[in-house]
Amino acid sequence: MKEDLCKILVVDDMEANVRTMQMIFSDLPVTVVCALSGNEALSIILKESDFACILMDVQMPEMDGFETASIIHKNPSTVGIPIIFITAFSHHEVDVLRGYASGAVDYMLKPLNHRITISKVQIFCELHRQKRRLLQFRSIVDQTLDAIFVIDLATWAISDVNQHVCECLGYSPIEMQQMSITDIESMSEKEGGWQSTLVKIQQVAEASFCTIHRCSNGDCFPVEVNVKRVSCFGQDKVVAVARDITEQRRNEEQLKSKNRDLEDFNRLAVNRERRMIELKLEVNELSEALGRPQPYDLEGLLNPSPLDDVY
Repeated sequence: MKEDLCKILVVDDMEANVRTMQMIFSDLPVTVVCALSGNEALSIILKESDFACILMDVQMPEMDGFETASIIHKNPSTVGIPIIFITAFSHHEVDVLRGYASGAVDYMLKPLNHRITISKVQIFCELHRQKRRLLQFRSIVDQTLDAIFVIDLATWAISDVNQHVCECLGYSPIEMQQMSITDIESMSEKEGGWQSTLVKIQQVAEASFCTIHRCSNGDCFPVEVNVKRVSCFGQDKVVAVARDITEQRRNEEQLKSKNRDLEDFNRLAVNRERRMIELKLEVNELSEALGRPQPYDLEGLLNPSPLDDVY
């Protein structure tokens, strides 16, 4: 797939070596970008830094591989790019420690073993794809309107949160990672909230509950929480999605209030109907006592016409 295509940067002052690299990787789903000097490599990386790895010759004129790698390693946007040094000298003749200090992750000796070279580059490309997917997933998670927590099941410590958590609670990501999940809960909800659920989740895979979260400024708001137990690198974690239900609670209270009003209205209507029946019976009884041929109409009595005979 096009979005999974990785780029690798080959840095060597010898064009023949560059062409050899292009030939080695010709069957791989990678784009090979070439630089014939350290300065050219830095110029390329300033424009685009999304490289799975860099294969760099150590011995180059003007700016050698050590100096080039050191500059790349000091740049925050490129510090994480793996650098493989390629050299014609043995490891005993090269300042290996200097190479690793400048940002290299591996050394390869010339002439290159094609199969080993391909295998190493494939590993770095797969790691790069996974990193890219994680960044995409993180971007989606940070844009969601729900608060997402990753919690250590053994200690209840917060391992990670999305951006919405920080915006809602008023803490920074670093502050959140120094807290227990129960630290953000209102005291009134301690017994039936996070504490009991984290105990319960050790026996079941999923659970849900409602509680009250407390912000850094002391404000509180109700949330509905869905939790799921997962295993991450051999550790039991809990992934929790918390949704602010303030508006839902407000609507529920308004619905209850409207229902009470409706019940009161219905009660008044029933009482009015009952009273109308009682009044009609009383009017009929009085009409008979007065010898009137027809009983008074109740609606006419309640709303008499000025021409009605009141005698």
